[in-house]
Amino acid sequence: MLTTAQKISFLNDGYVLVPNIFSSSEVGRMREAVKALFLKPASHASDYDNRGTLGSVRFDAFCRTTELAWVLGHEPLVSALKSLLGDDFLYLPEMAAHFGGFGDWHKDTTQQEKAGHLFQWSPTYANVEAAIYLQDNGKWGGGLDVIPGSHRSPDRWVAERGMVEELRARLERRRLIPRLRGVTIPSKAGDLVIFDFRLDHKASWPKRAGEIPEEKKKLALFAACSANNEHAQSYLRYIRQRPDYGFLNGHDYSSAVKEVVSKAGAHLLRMA
Repeated sequence: MLTTAQKISFLNDGYVLVPNIFSSSEVGRMREAVKALFLKPASHASDYDNRGTLGSVRFDAFCRTTELAWVLGHEPLVSALKSLLGDDFLYLPEMAAHFGGFGDWHKDTTQQEKAGHLFQWSPTYANVEAAIYLQDNGKWGGGLDVIPGSHRSPDRWVAERGMVEELRARLERRRLIPRLRGVTIPSKAGDLVIFDFRLDHKASWPKRAGEIPEEKKKLALFAACSANNEHAQSYLRYIRQRPDYGFLNGHDYSSAVKEVVSKAGAHLLRMA
């Protein structure tokens, strides 16, 4: 369960760092399971990037291997999410494992706003990402940079741009963000980062060039969650229409995920 100070910090800043959610042995177990998942043949079209090659993300990660299903029922994780979202919070069918990949600044609502959706600006909206980074966030990256409080600000990244305009925008971001006090969350392996979908954020980039040591390579698990309200259904309708979310066609949670979530007293947002 989160403390009052942690909940206030989340409301004010749009994120909270919850330390020591997982033990070192549990982190090792998750790292091995994620690496094994990326060695398996592709089973979803969504595994491929826009160039047709295997990307750095595997959607539906917790359902694709029984070695990860237990994470969603882990009591400290469930307790933290209930503290923020209510005892009847929902896991959404948008869960993924990441192996490498260092994205630029965005909000997780940018694409839905580009598609014309604005329900994320409702006062009762409460969609969050539960991020589990499986290494310390240090000189090799491996965590998250954020702009505290930006979950209350309009989306600066939503404008459609051509290639030249996008390159110019990226250069402007790098000049702009330091003035906006972007910070690196000092997460350690085994910590949990919960952040509002509307928060400006990016991957923490490596601070030095060269090959990243094997034990420092970025591995992470993400589970989208929501308060049990109408906005969860609105988000489900939106992602079902995304052409790059083909894995949702005929989607169902694995029996292992259903079992561990039910035993933990948590809930899954179903497709039906």
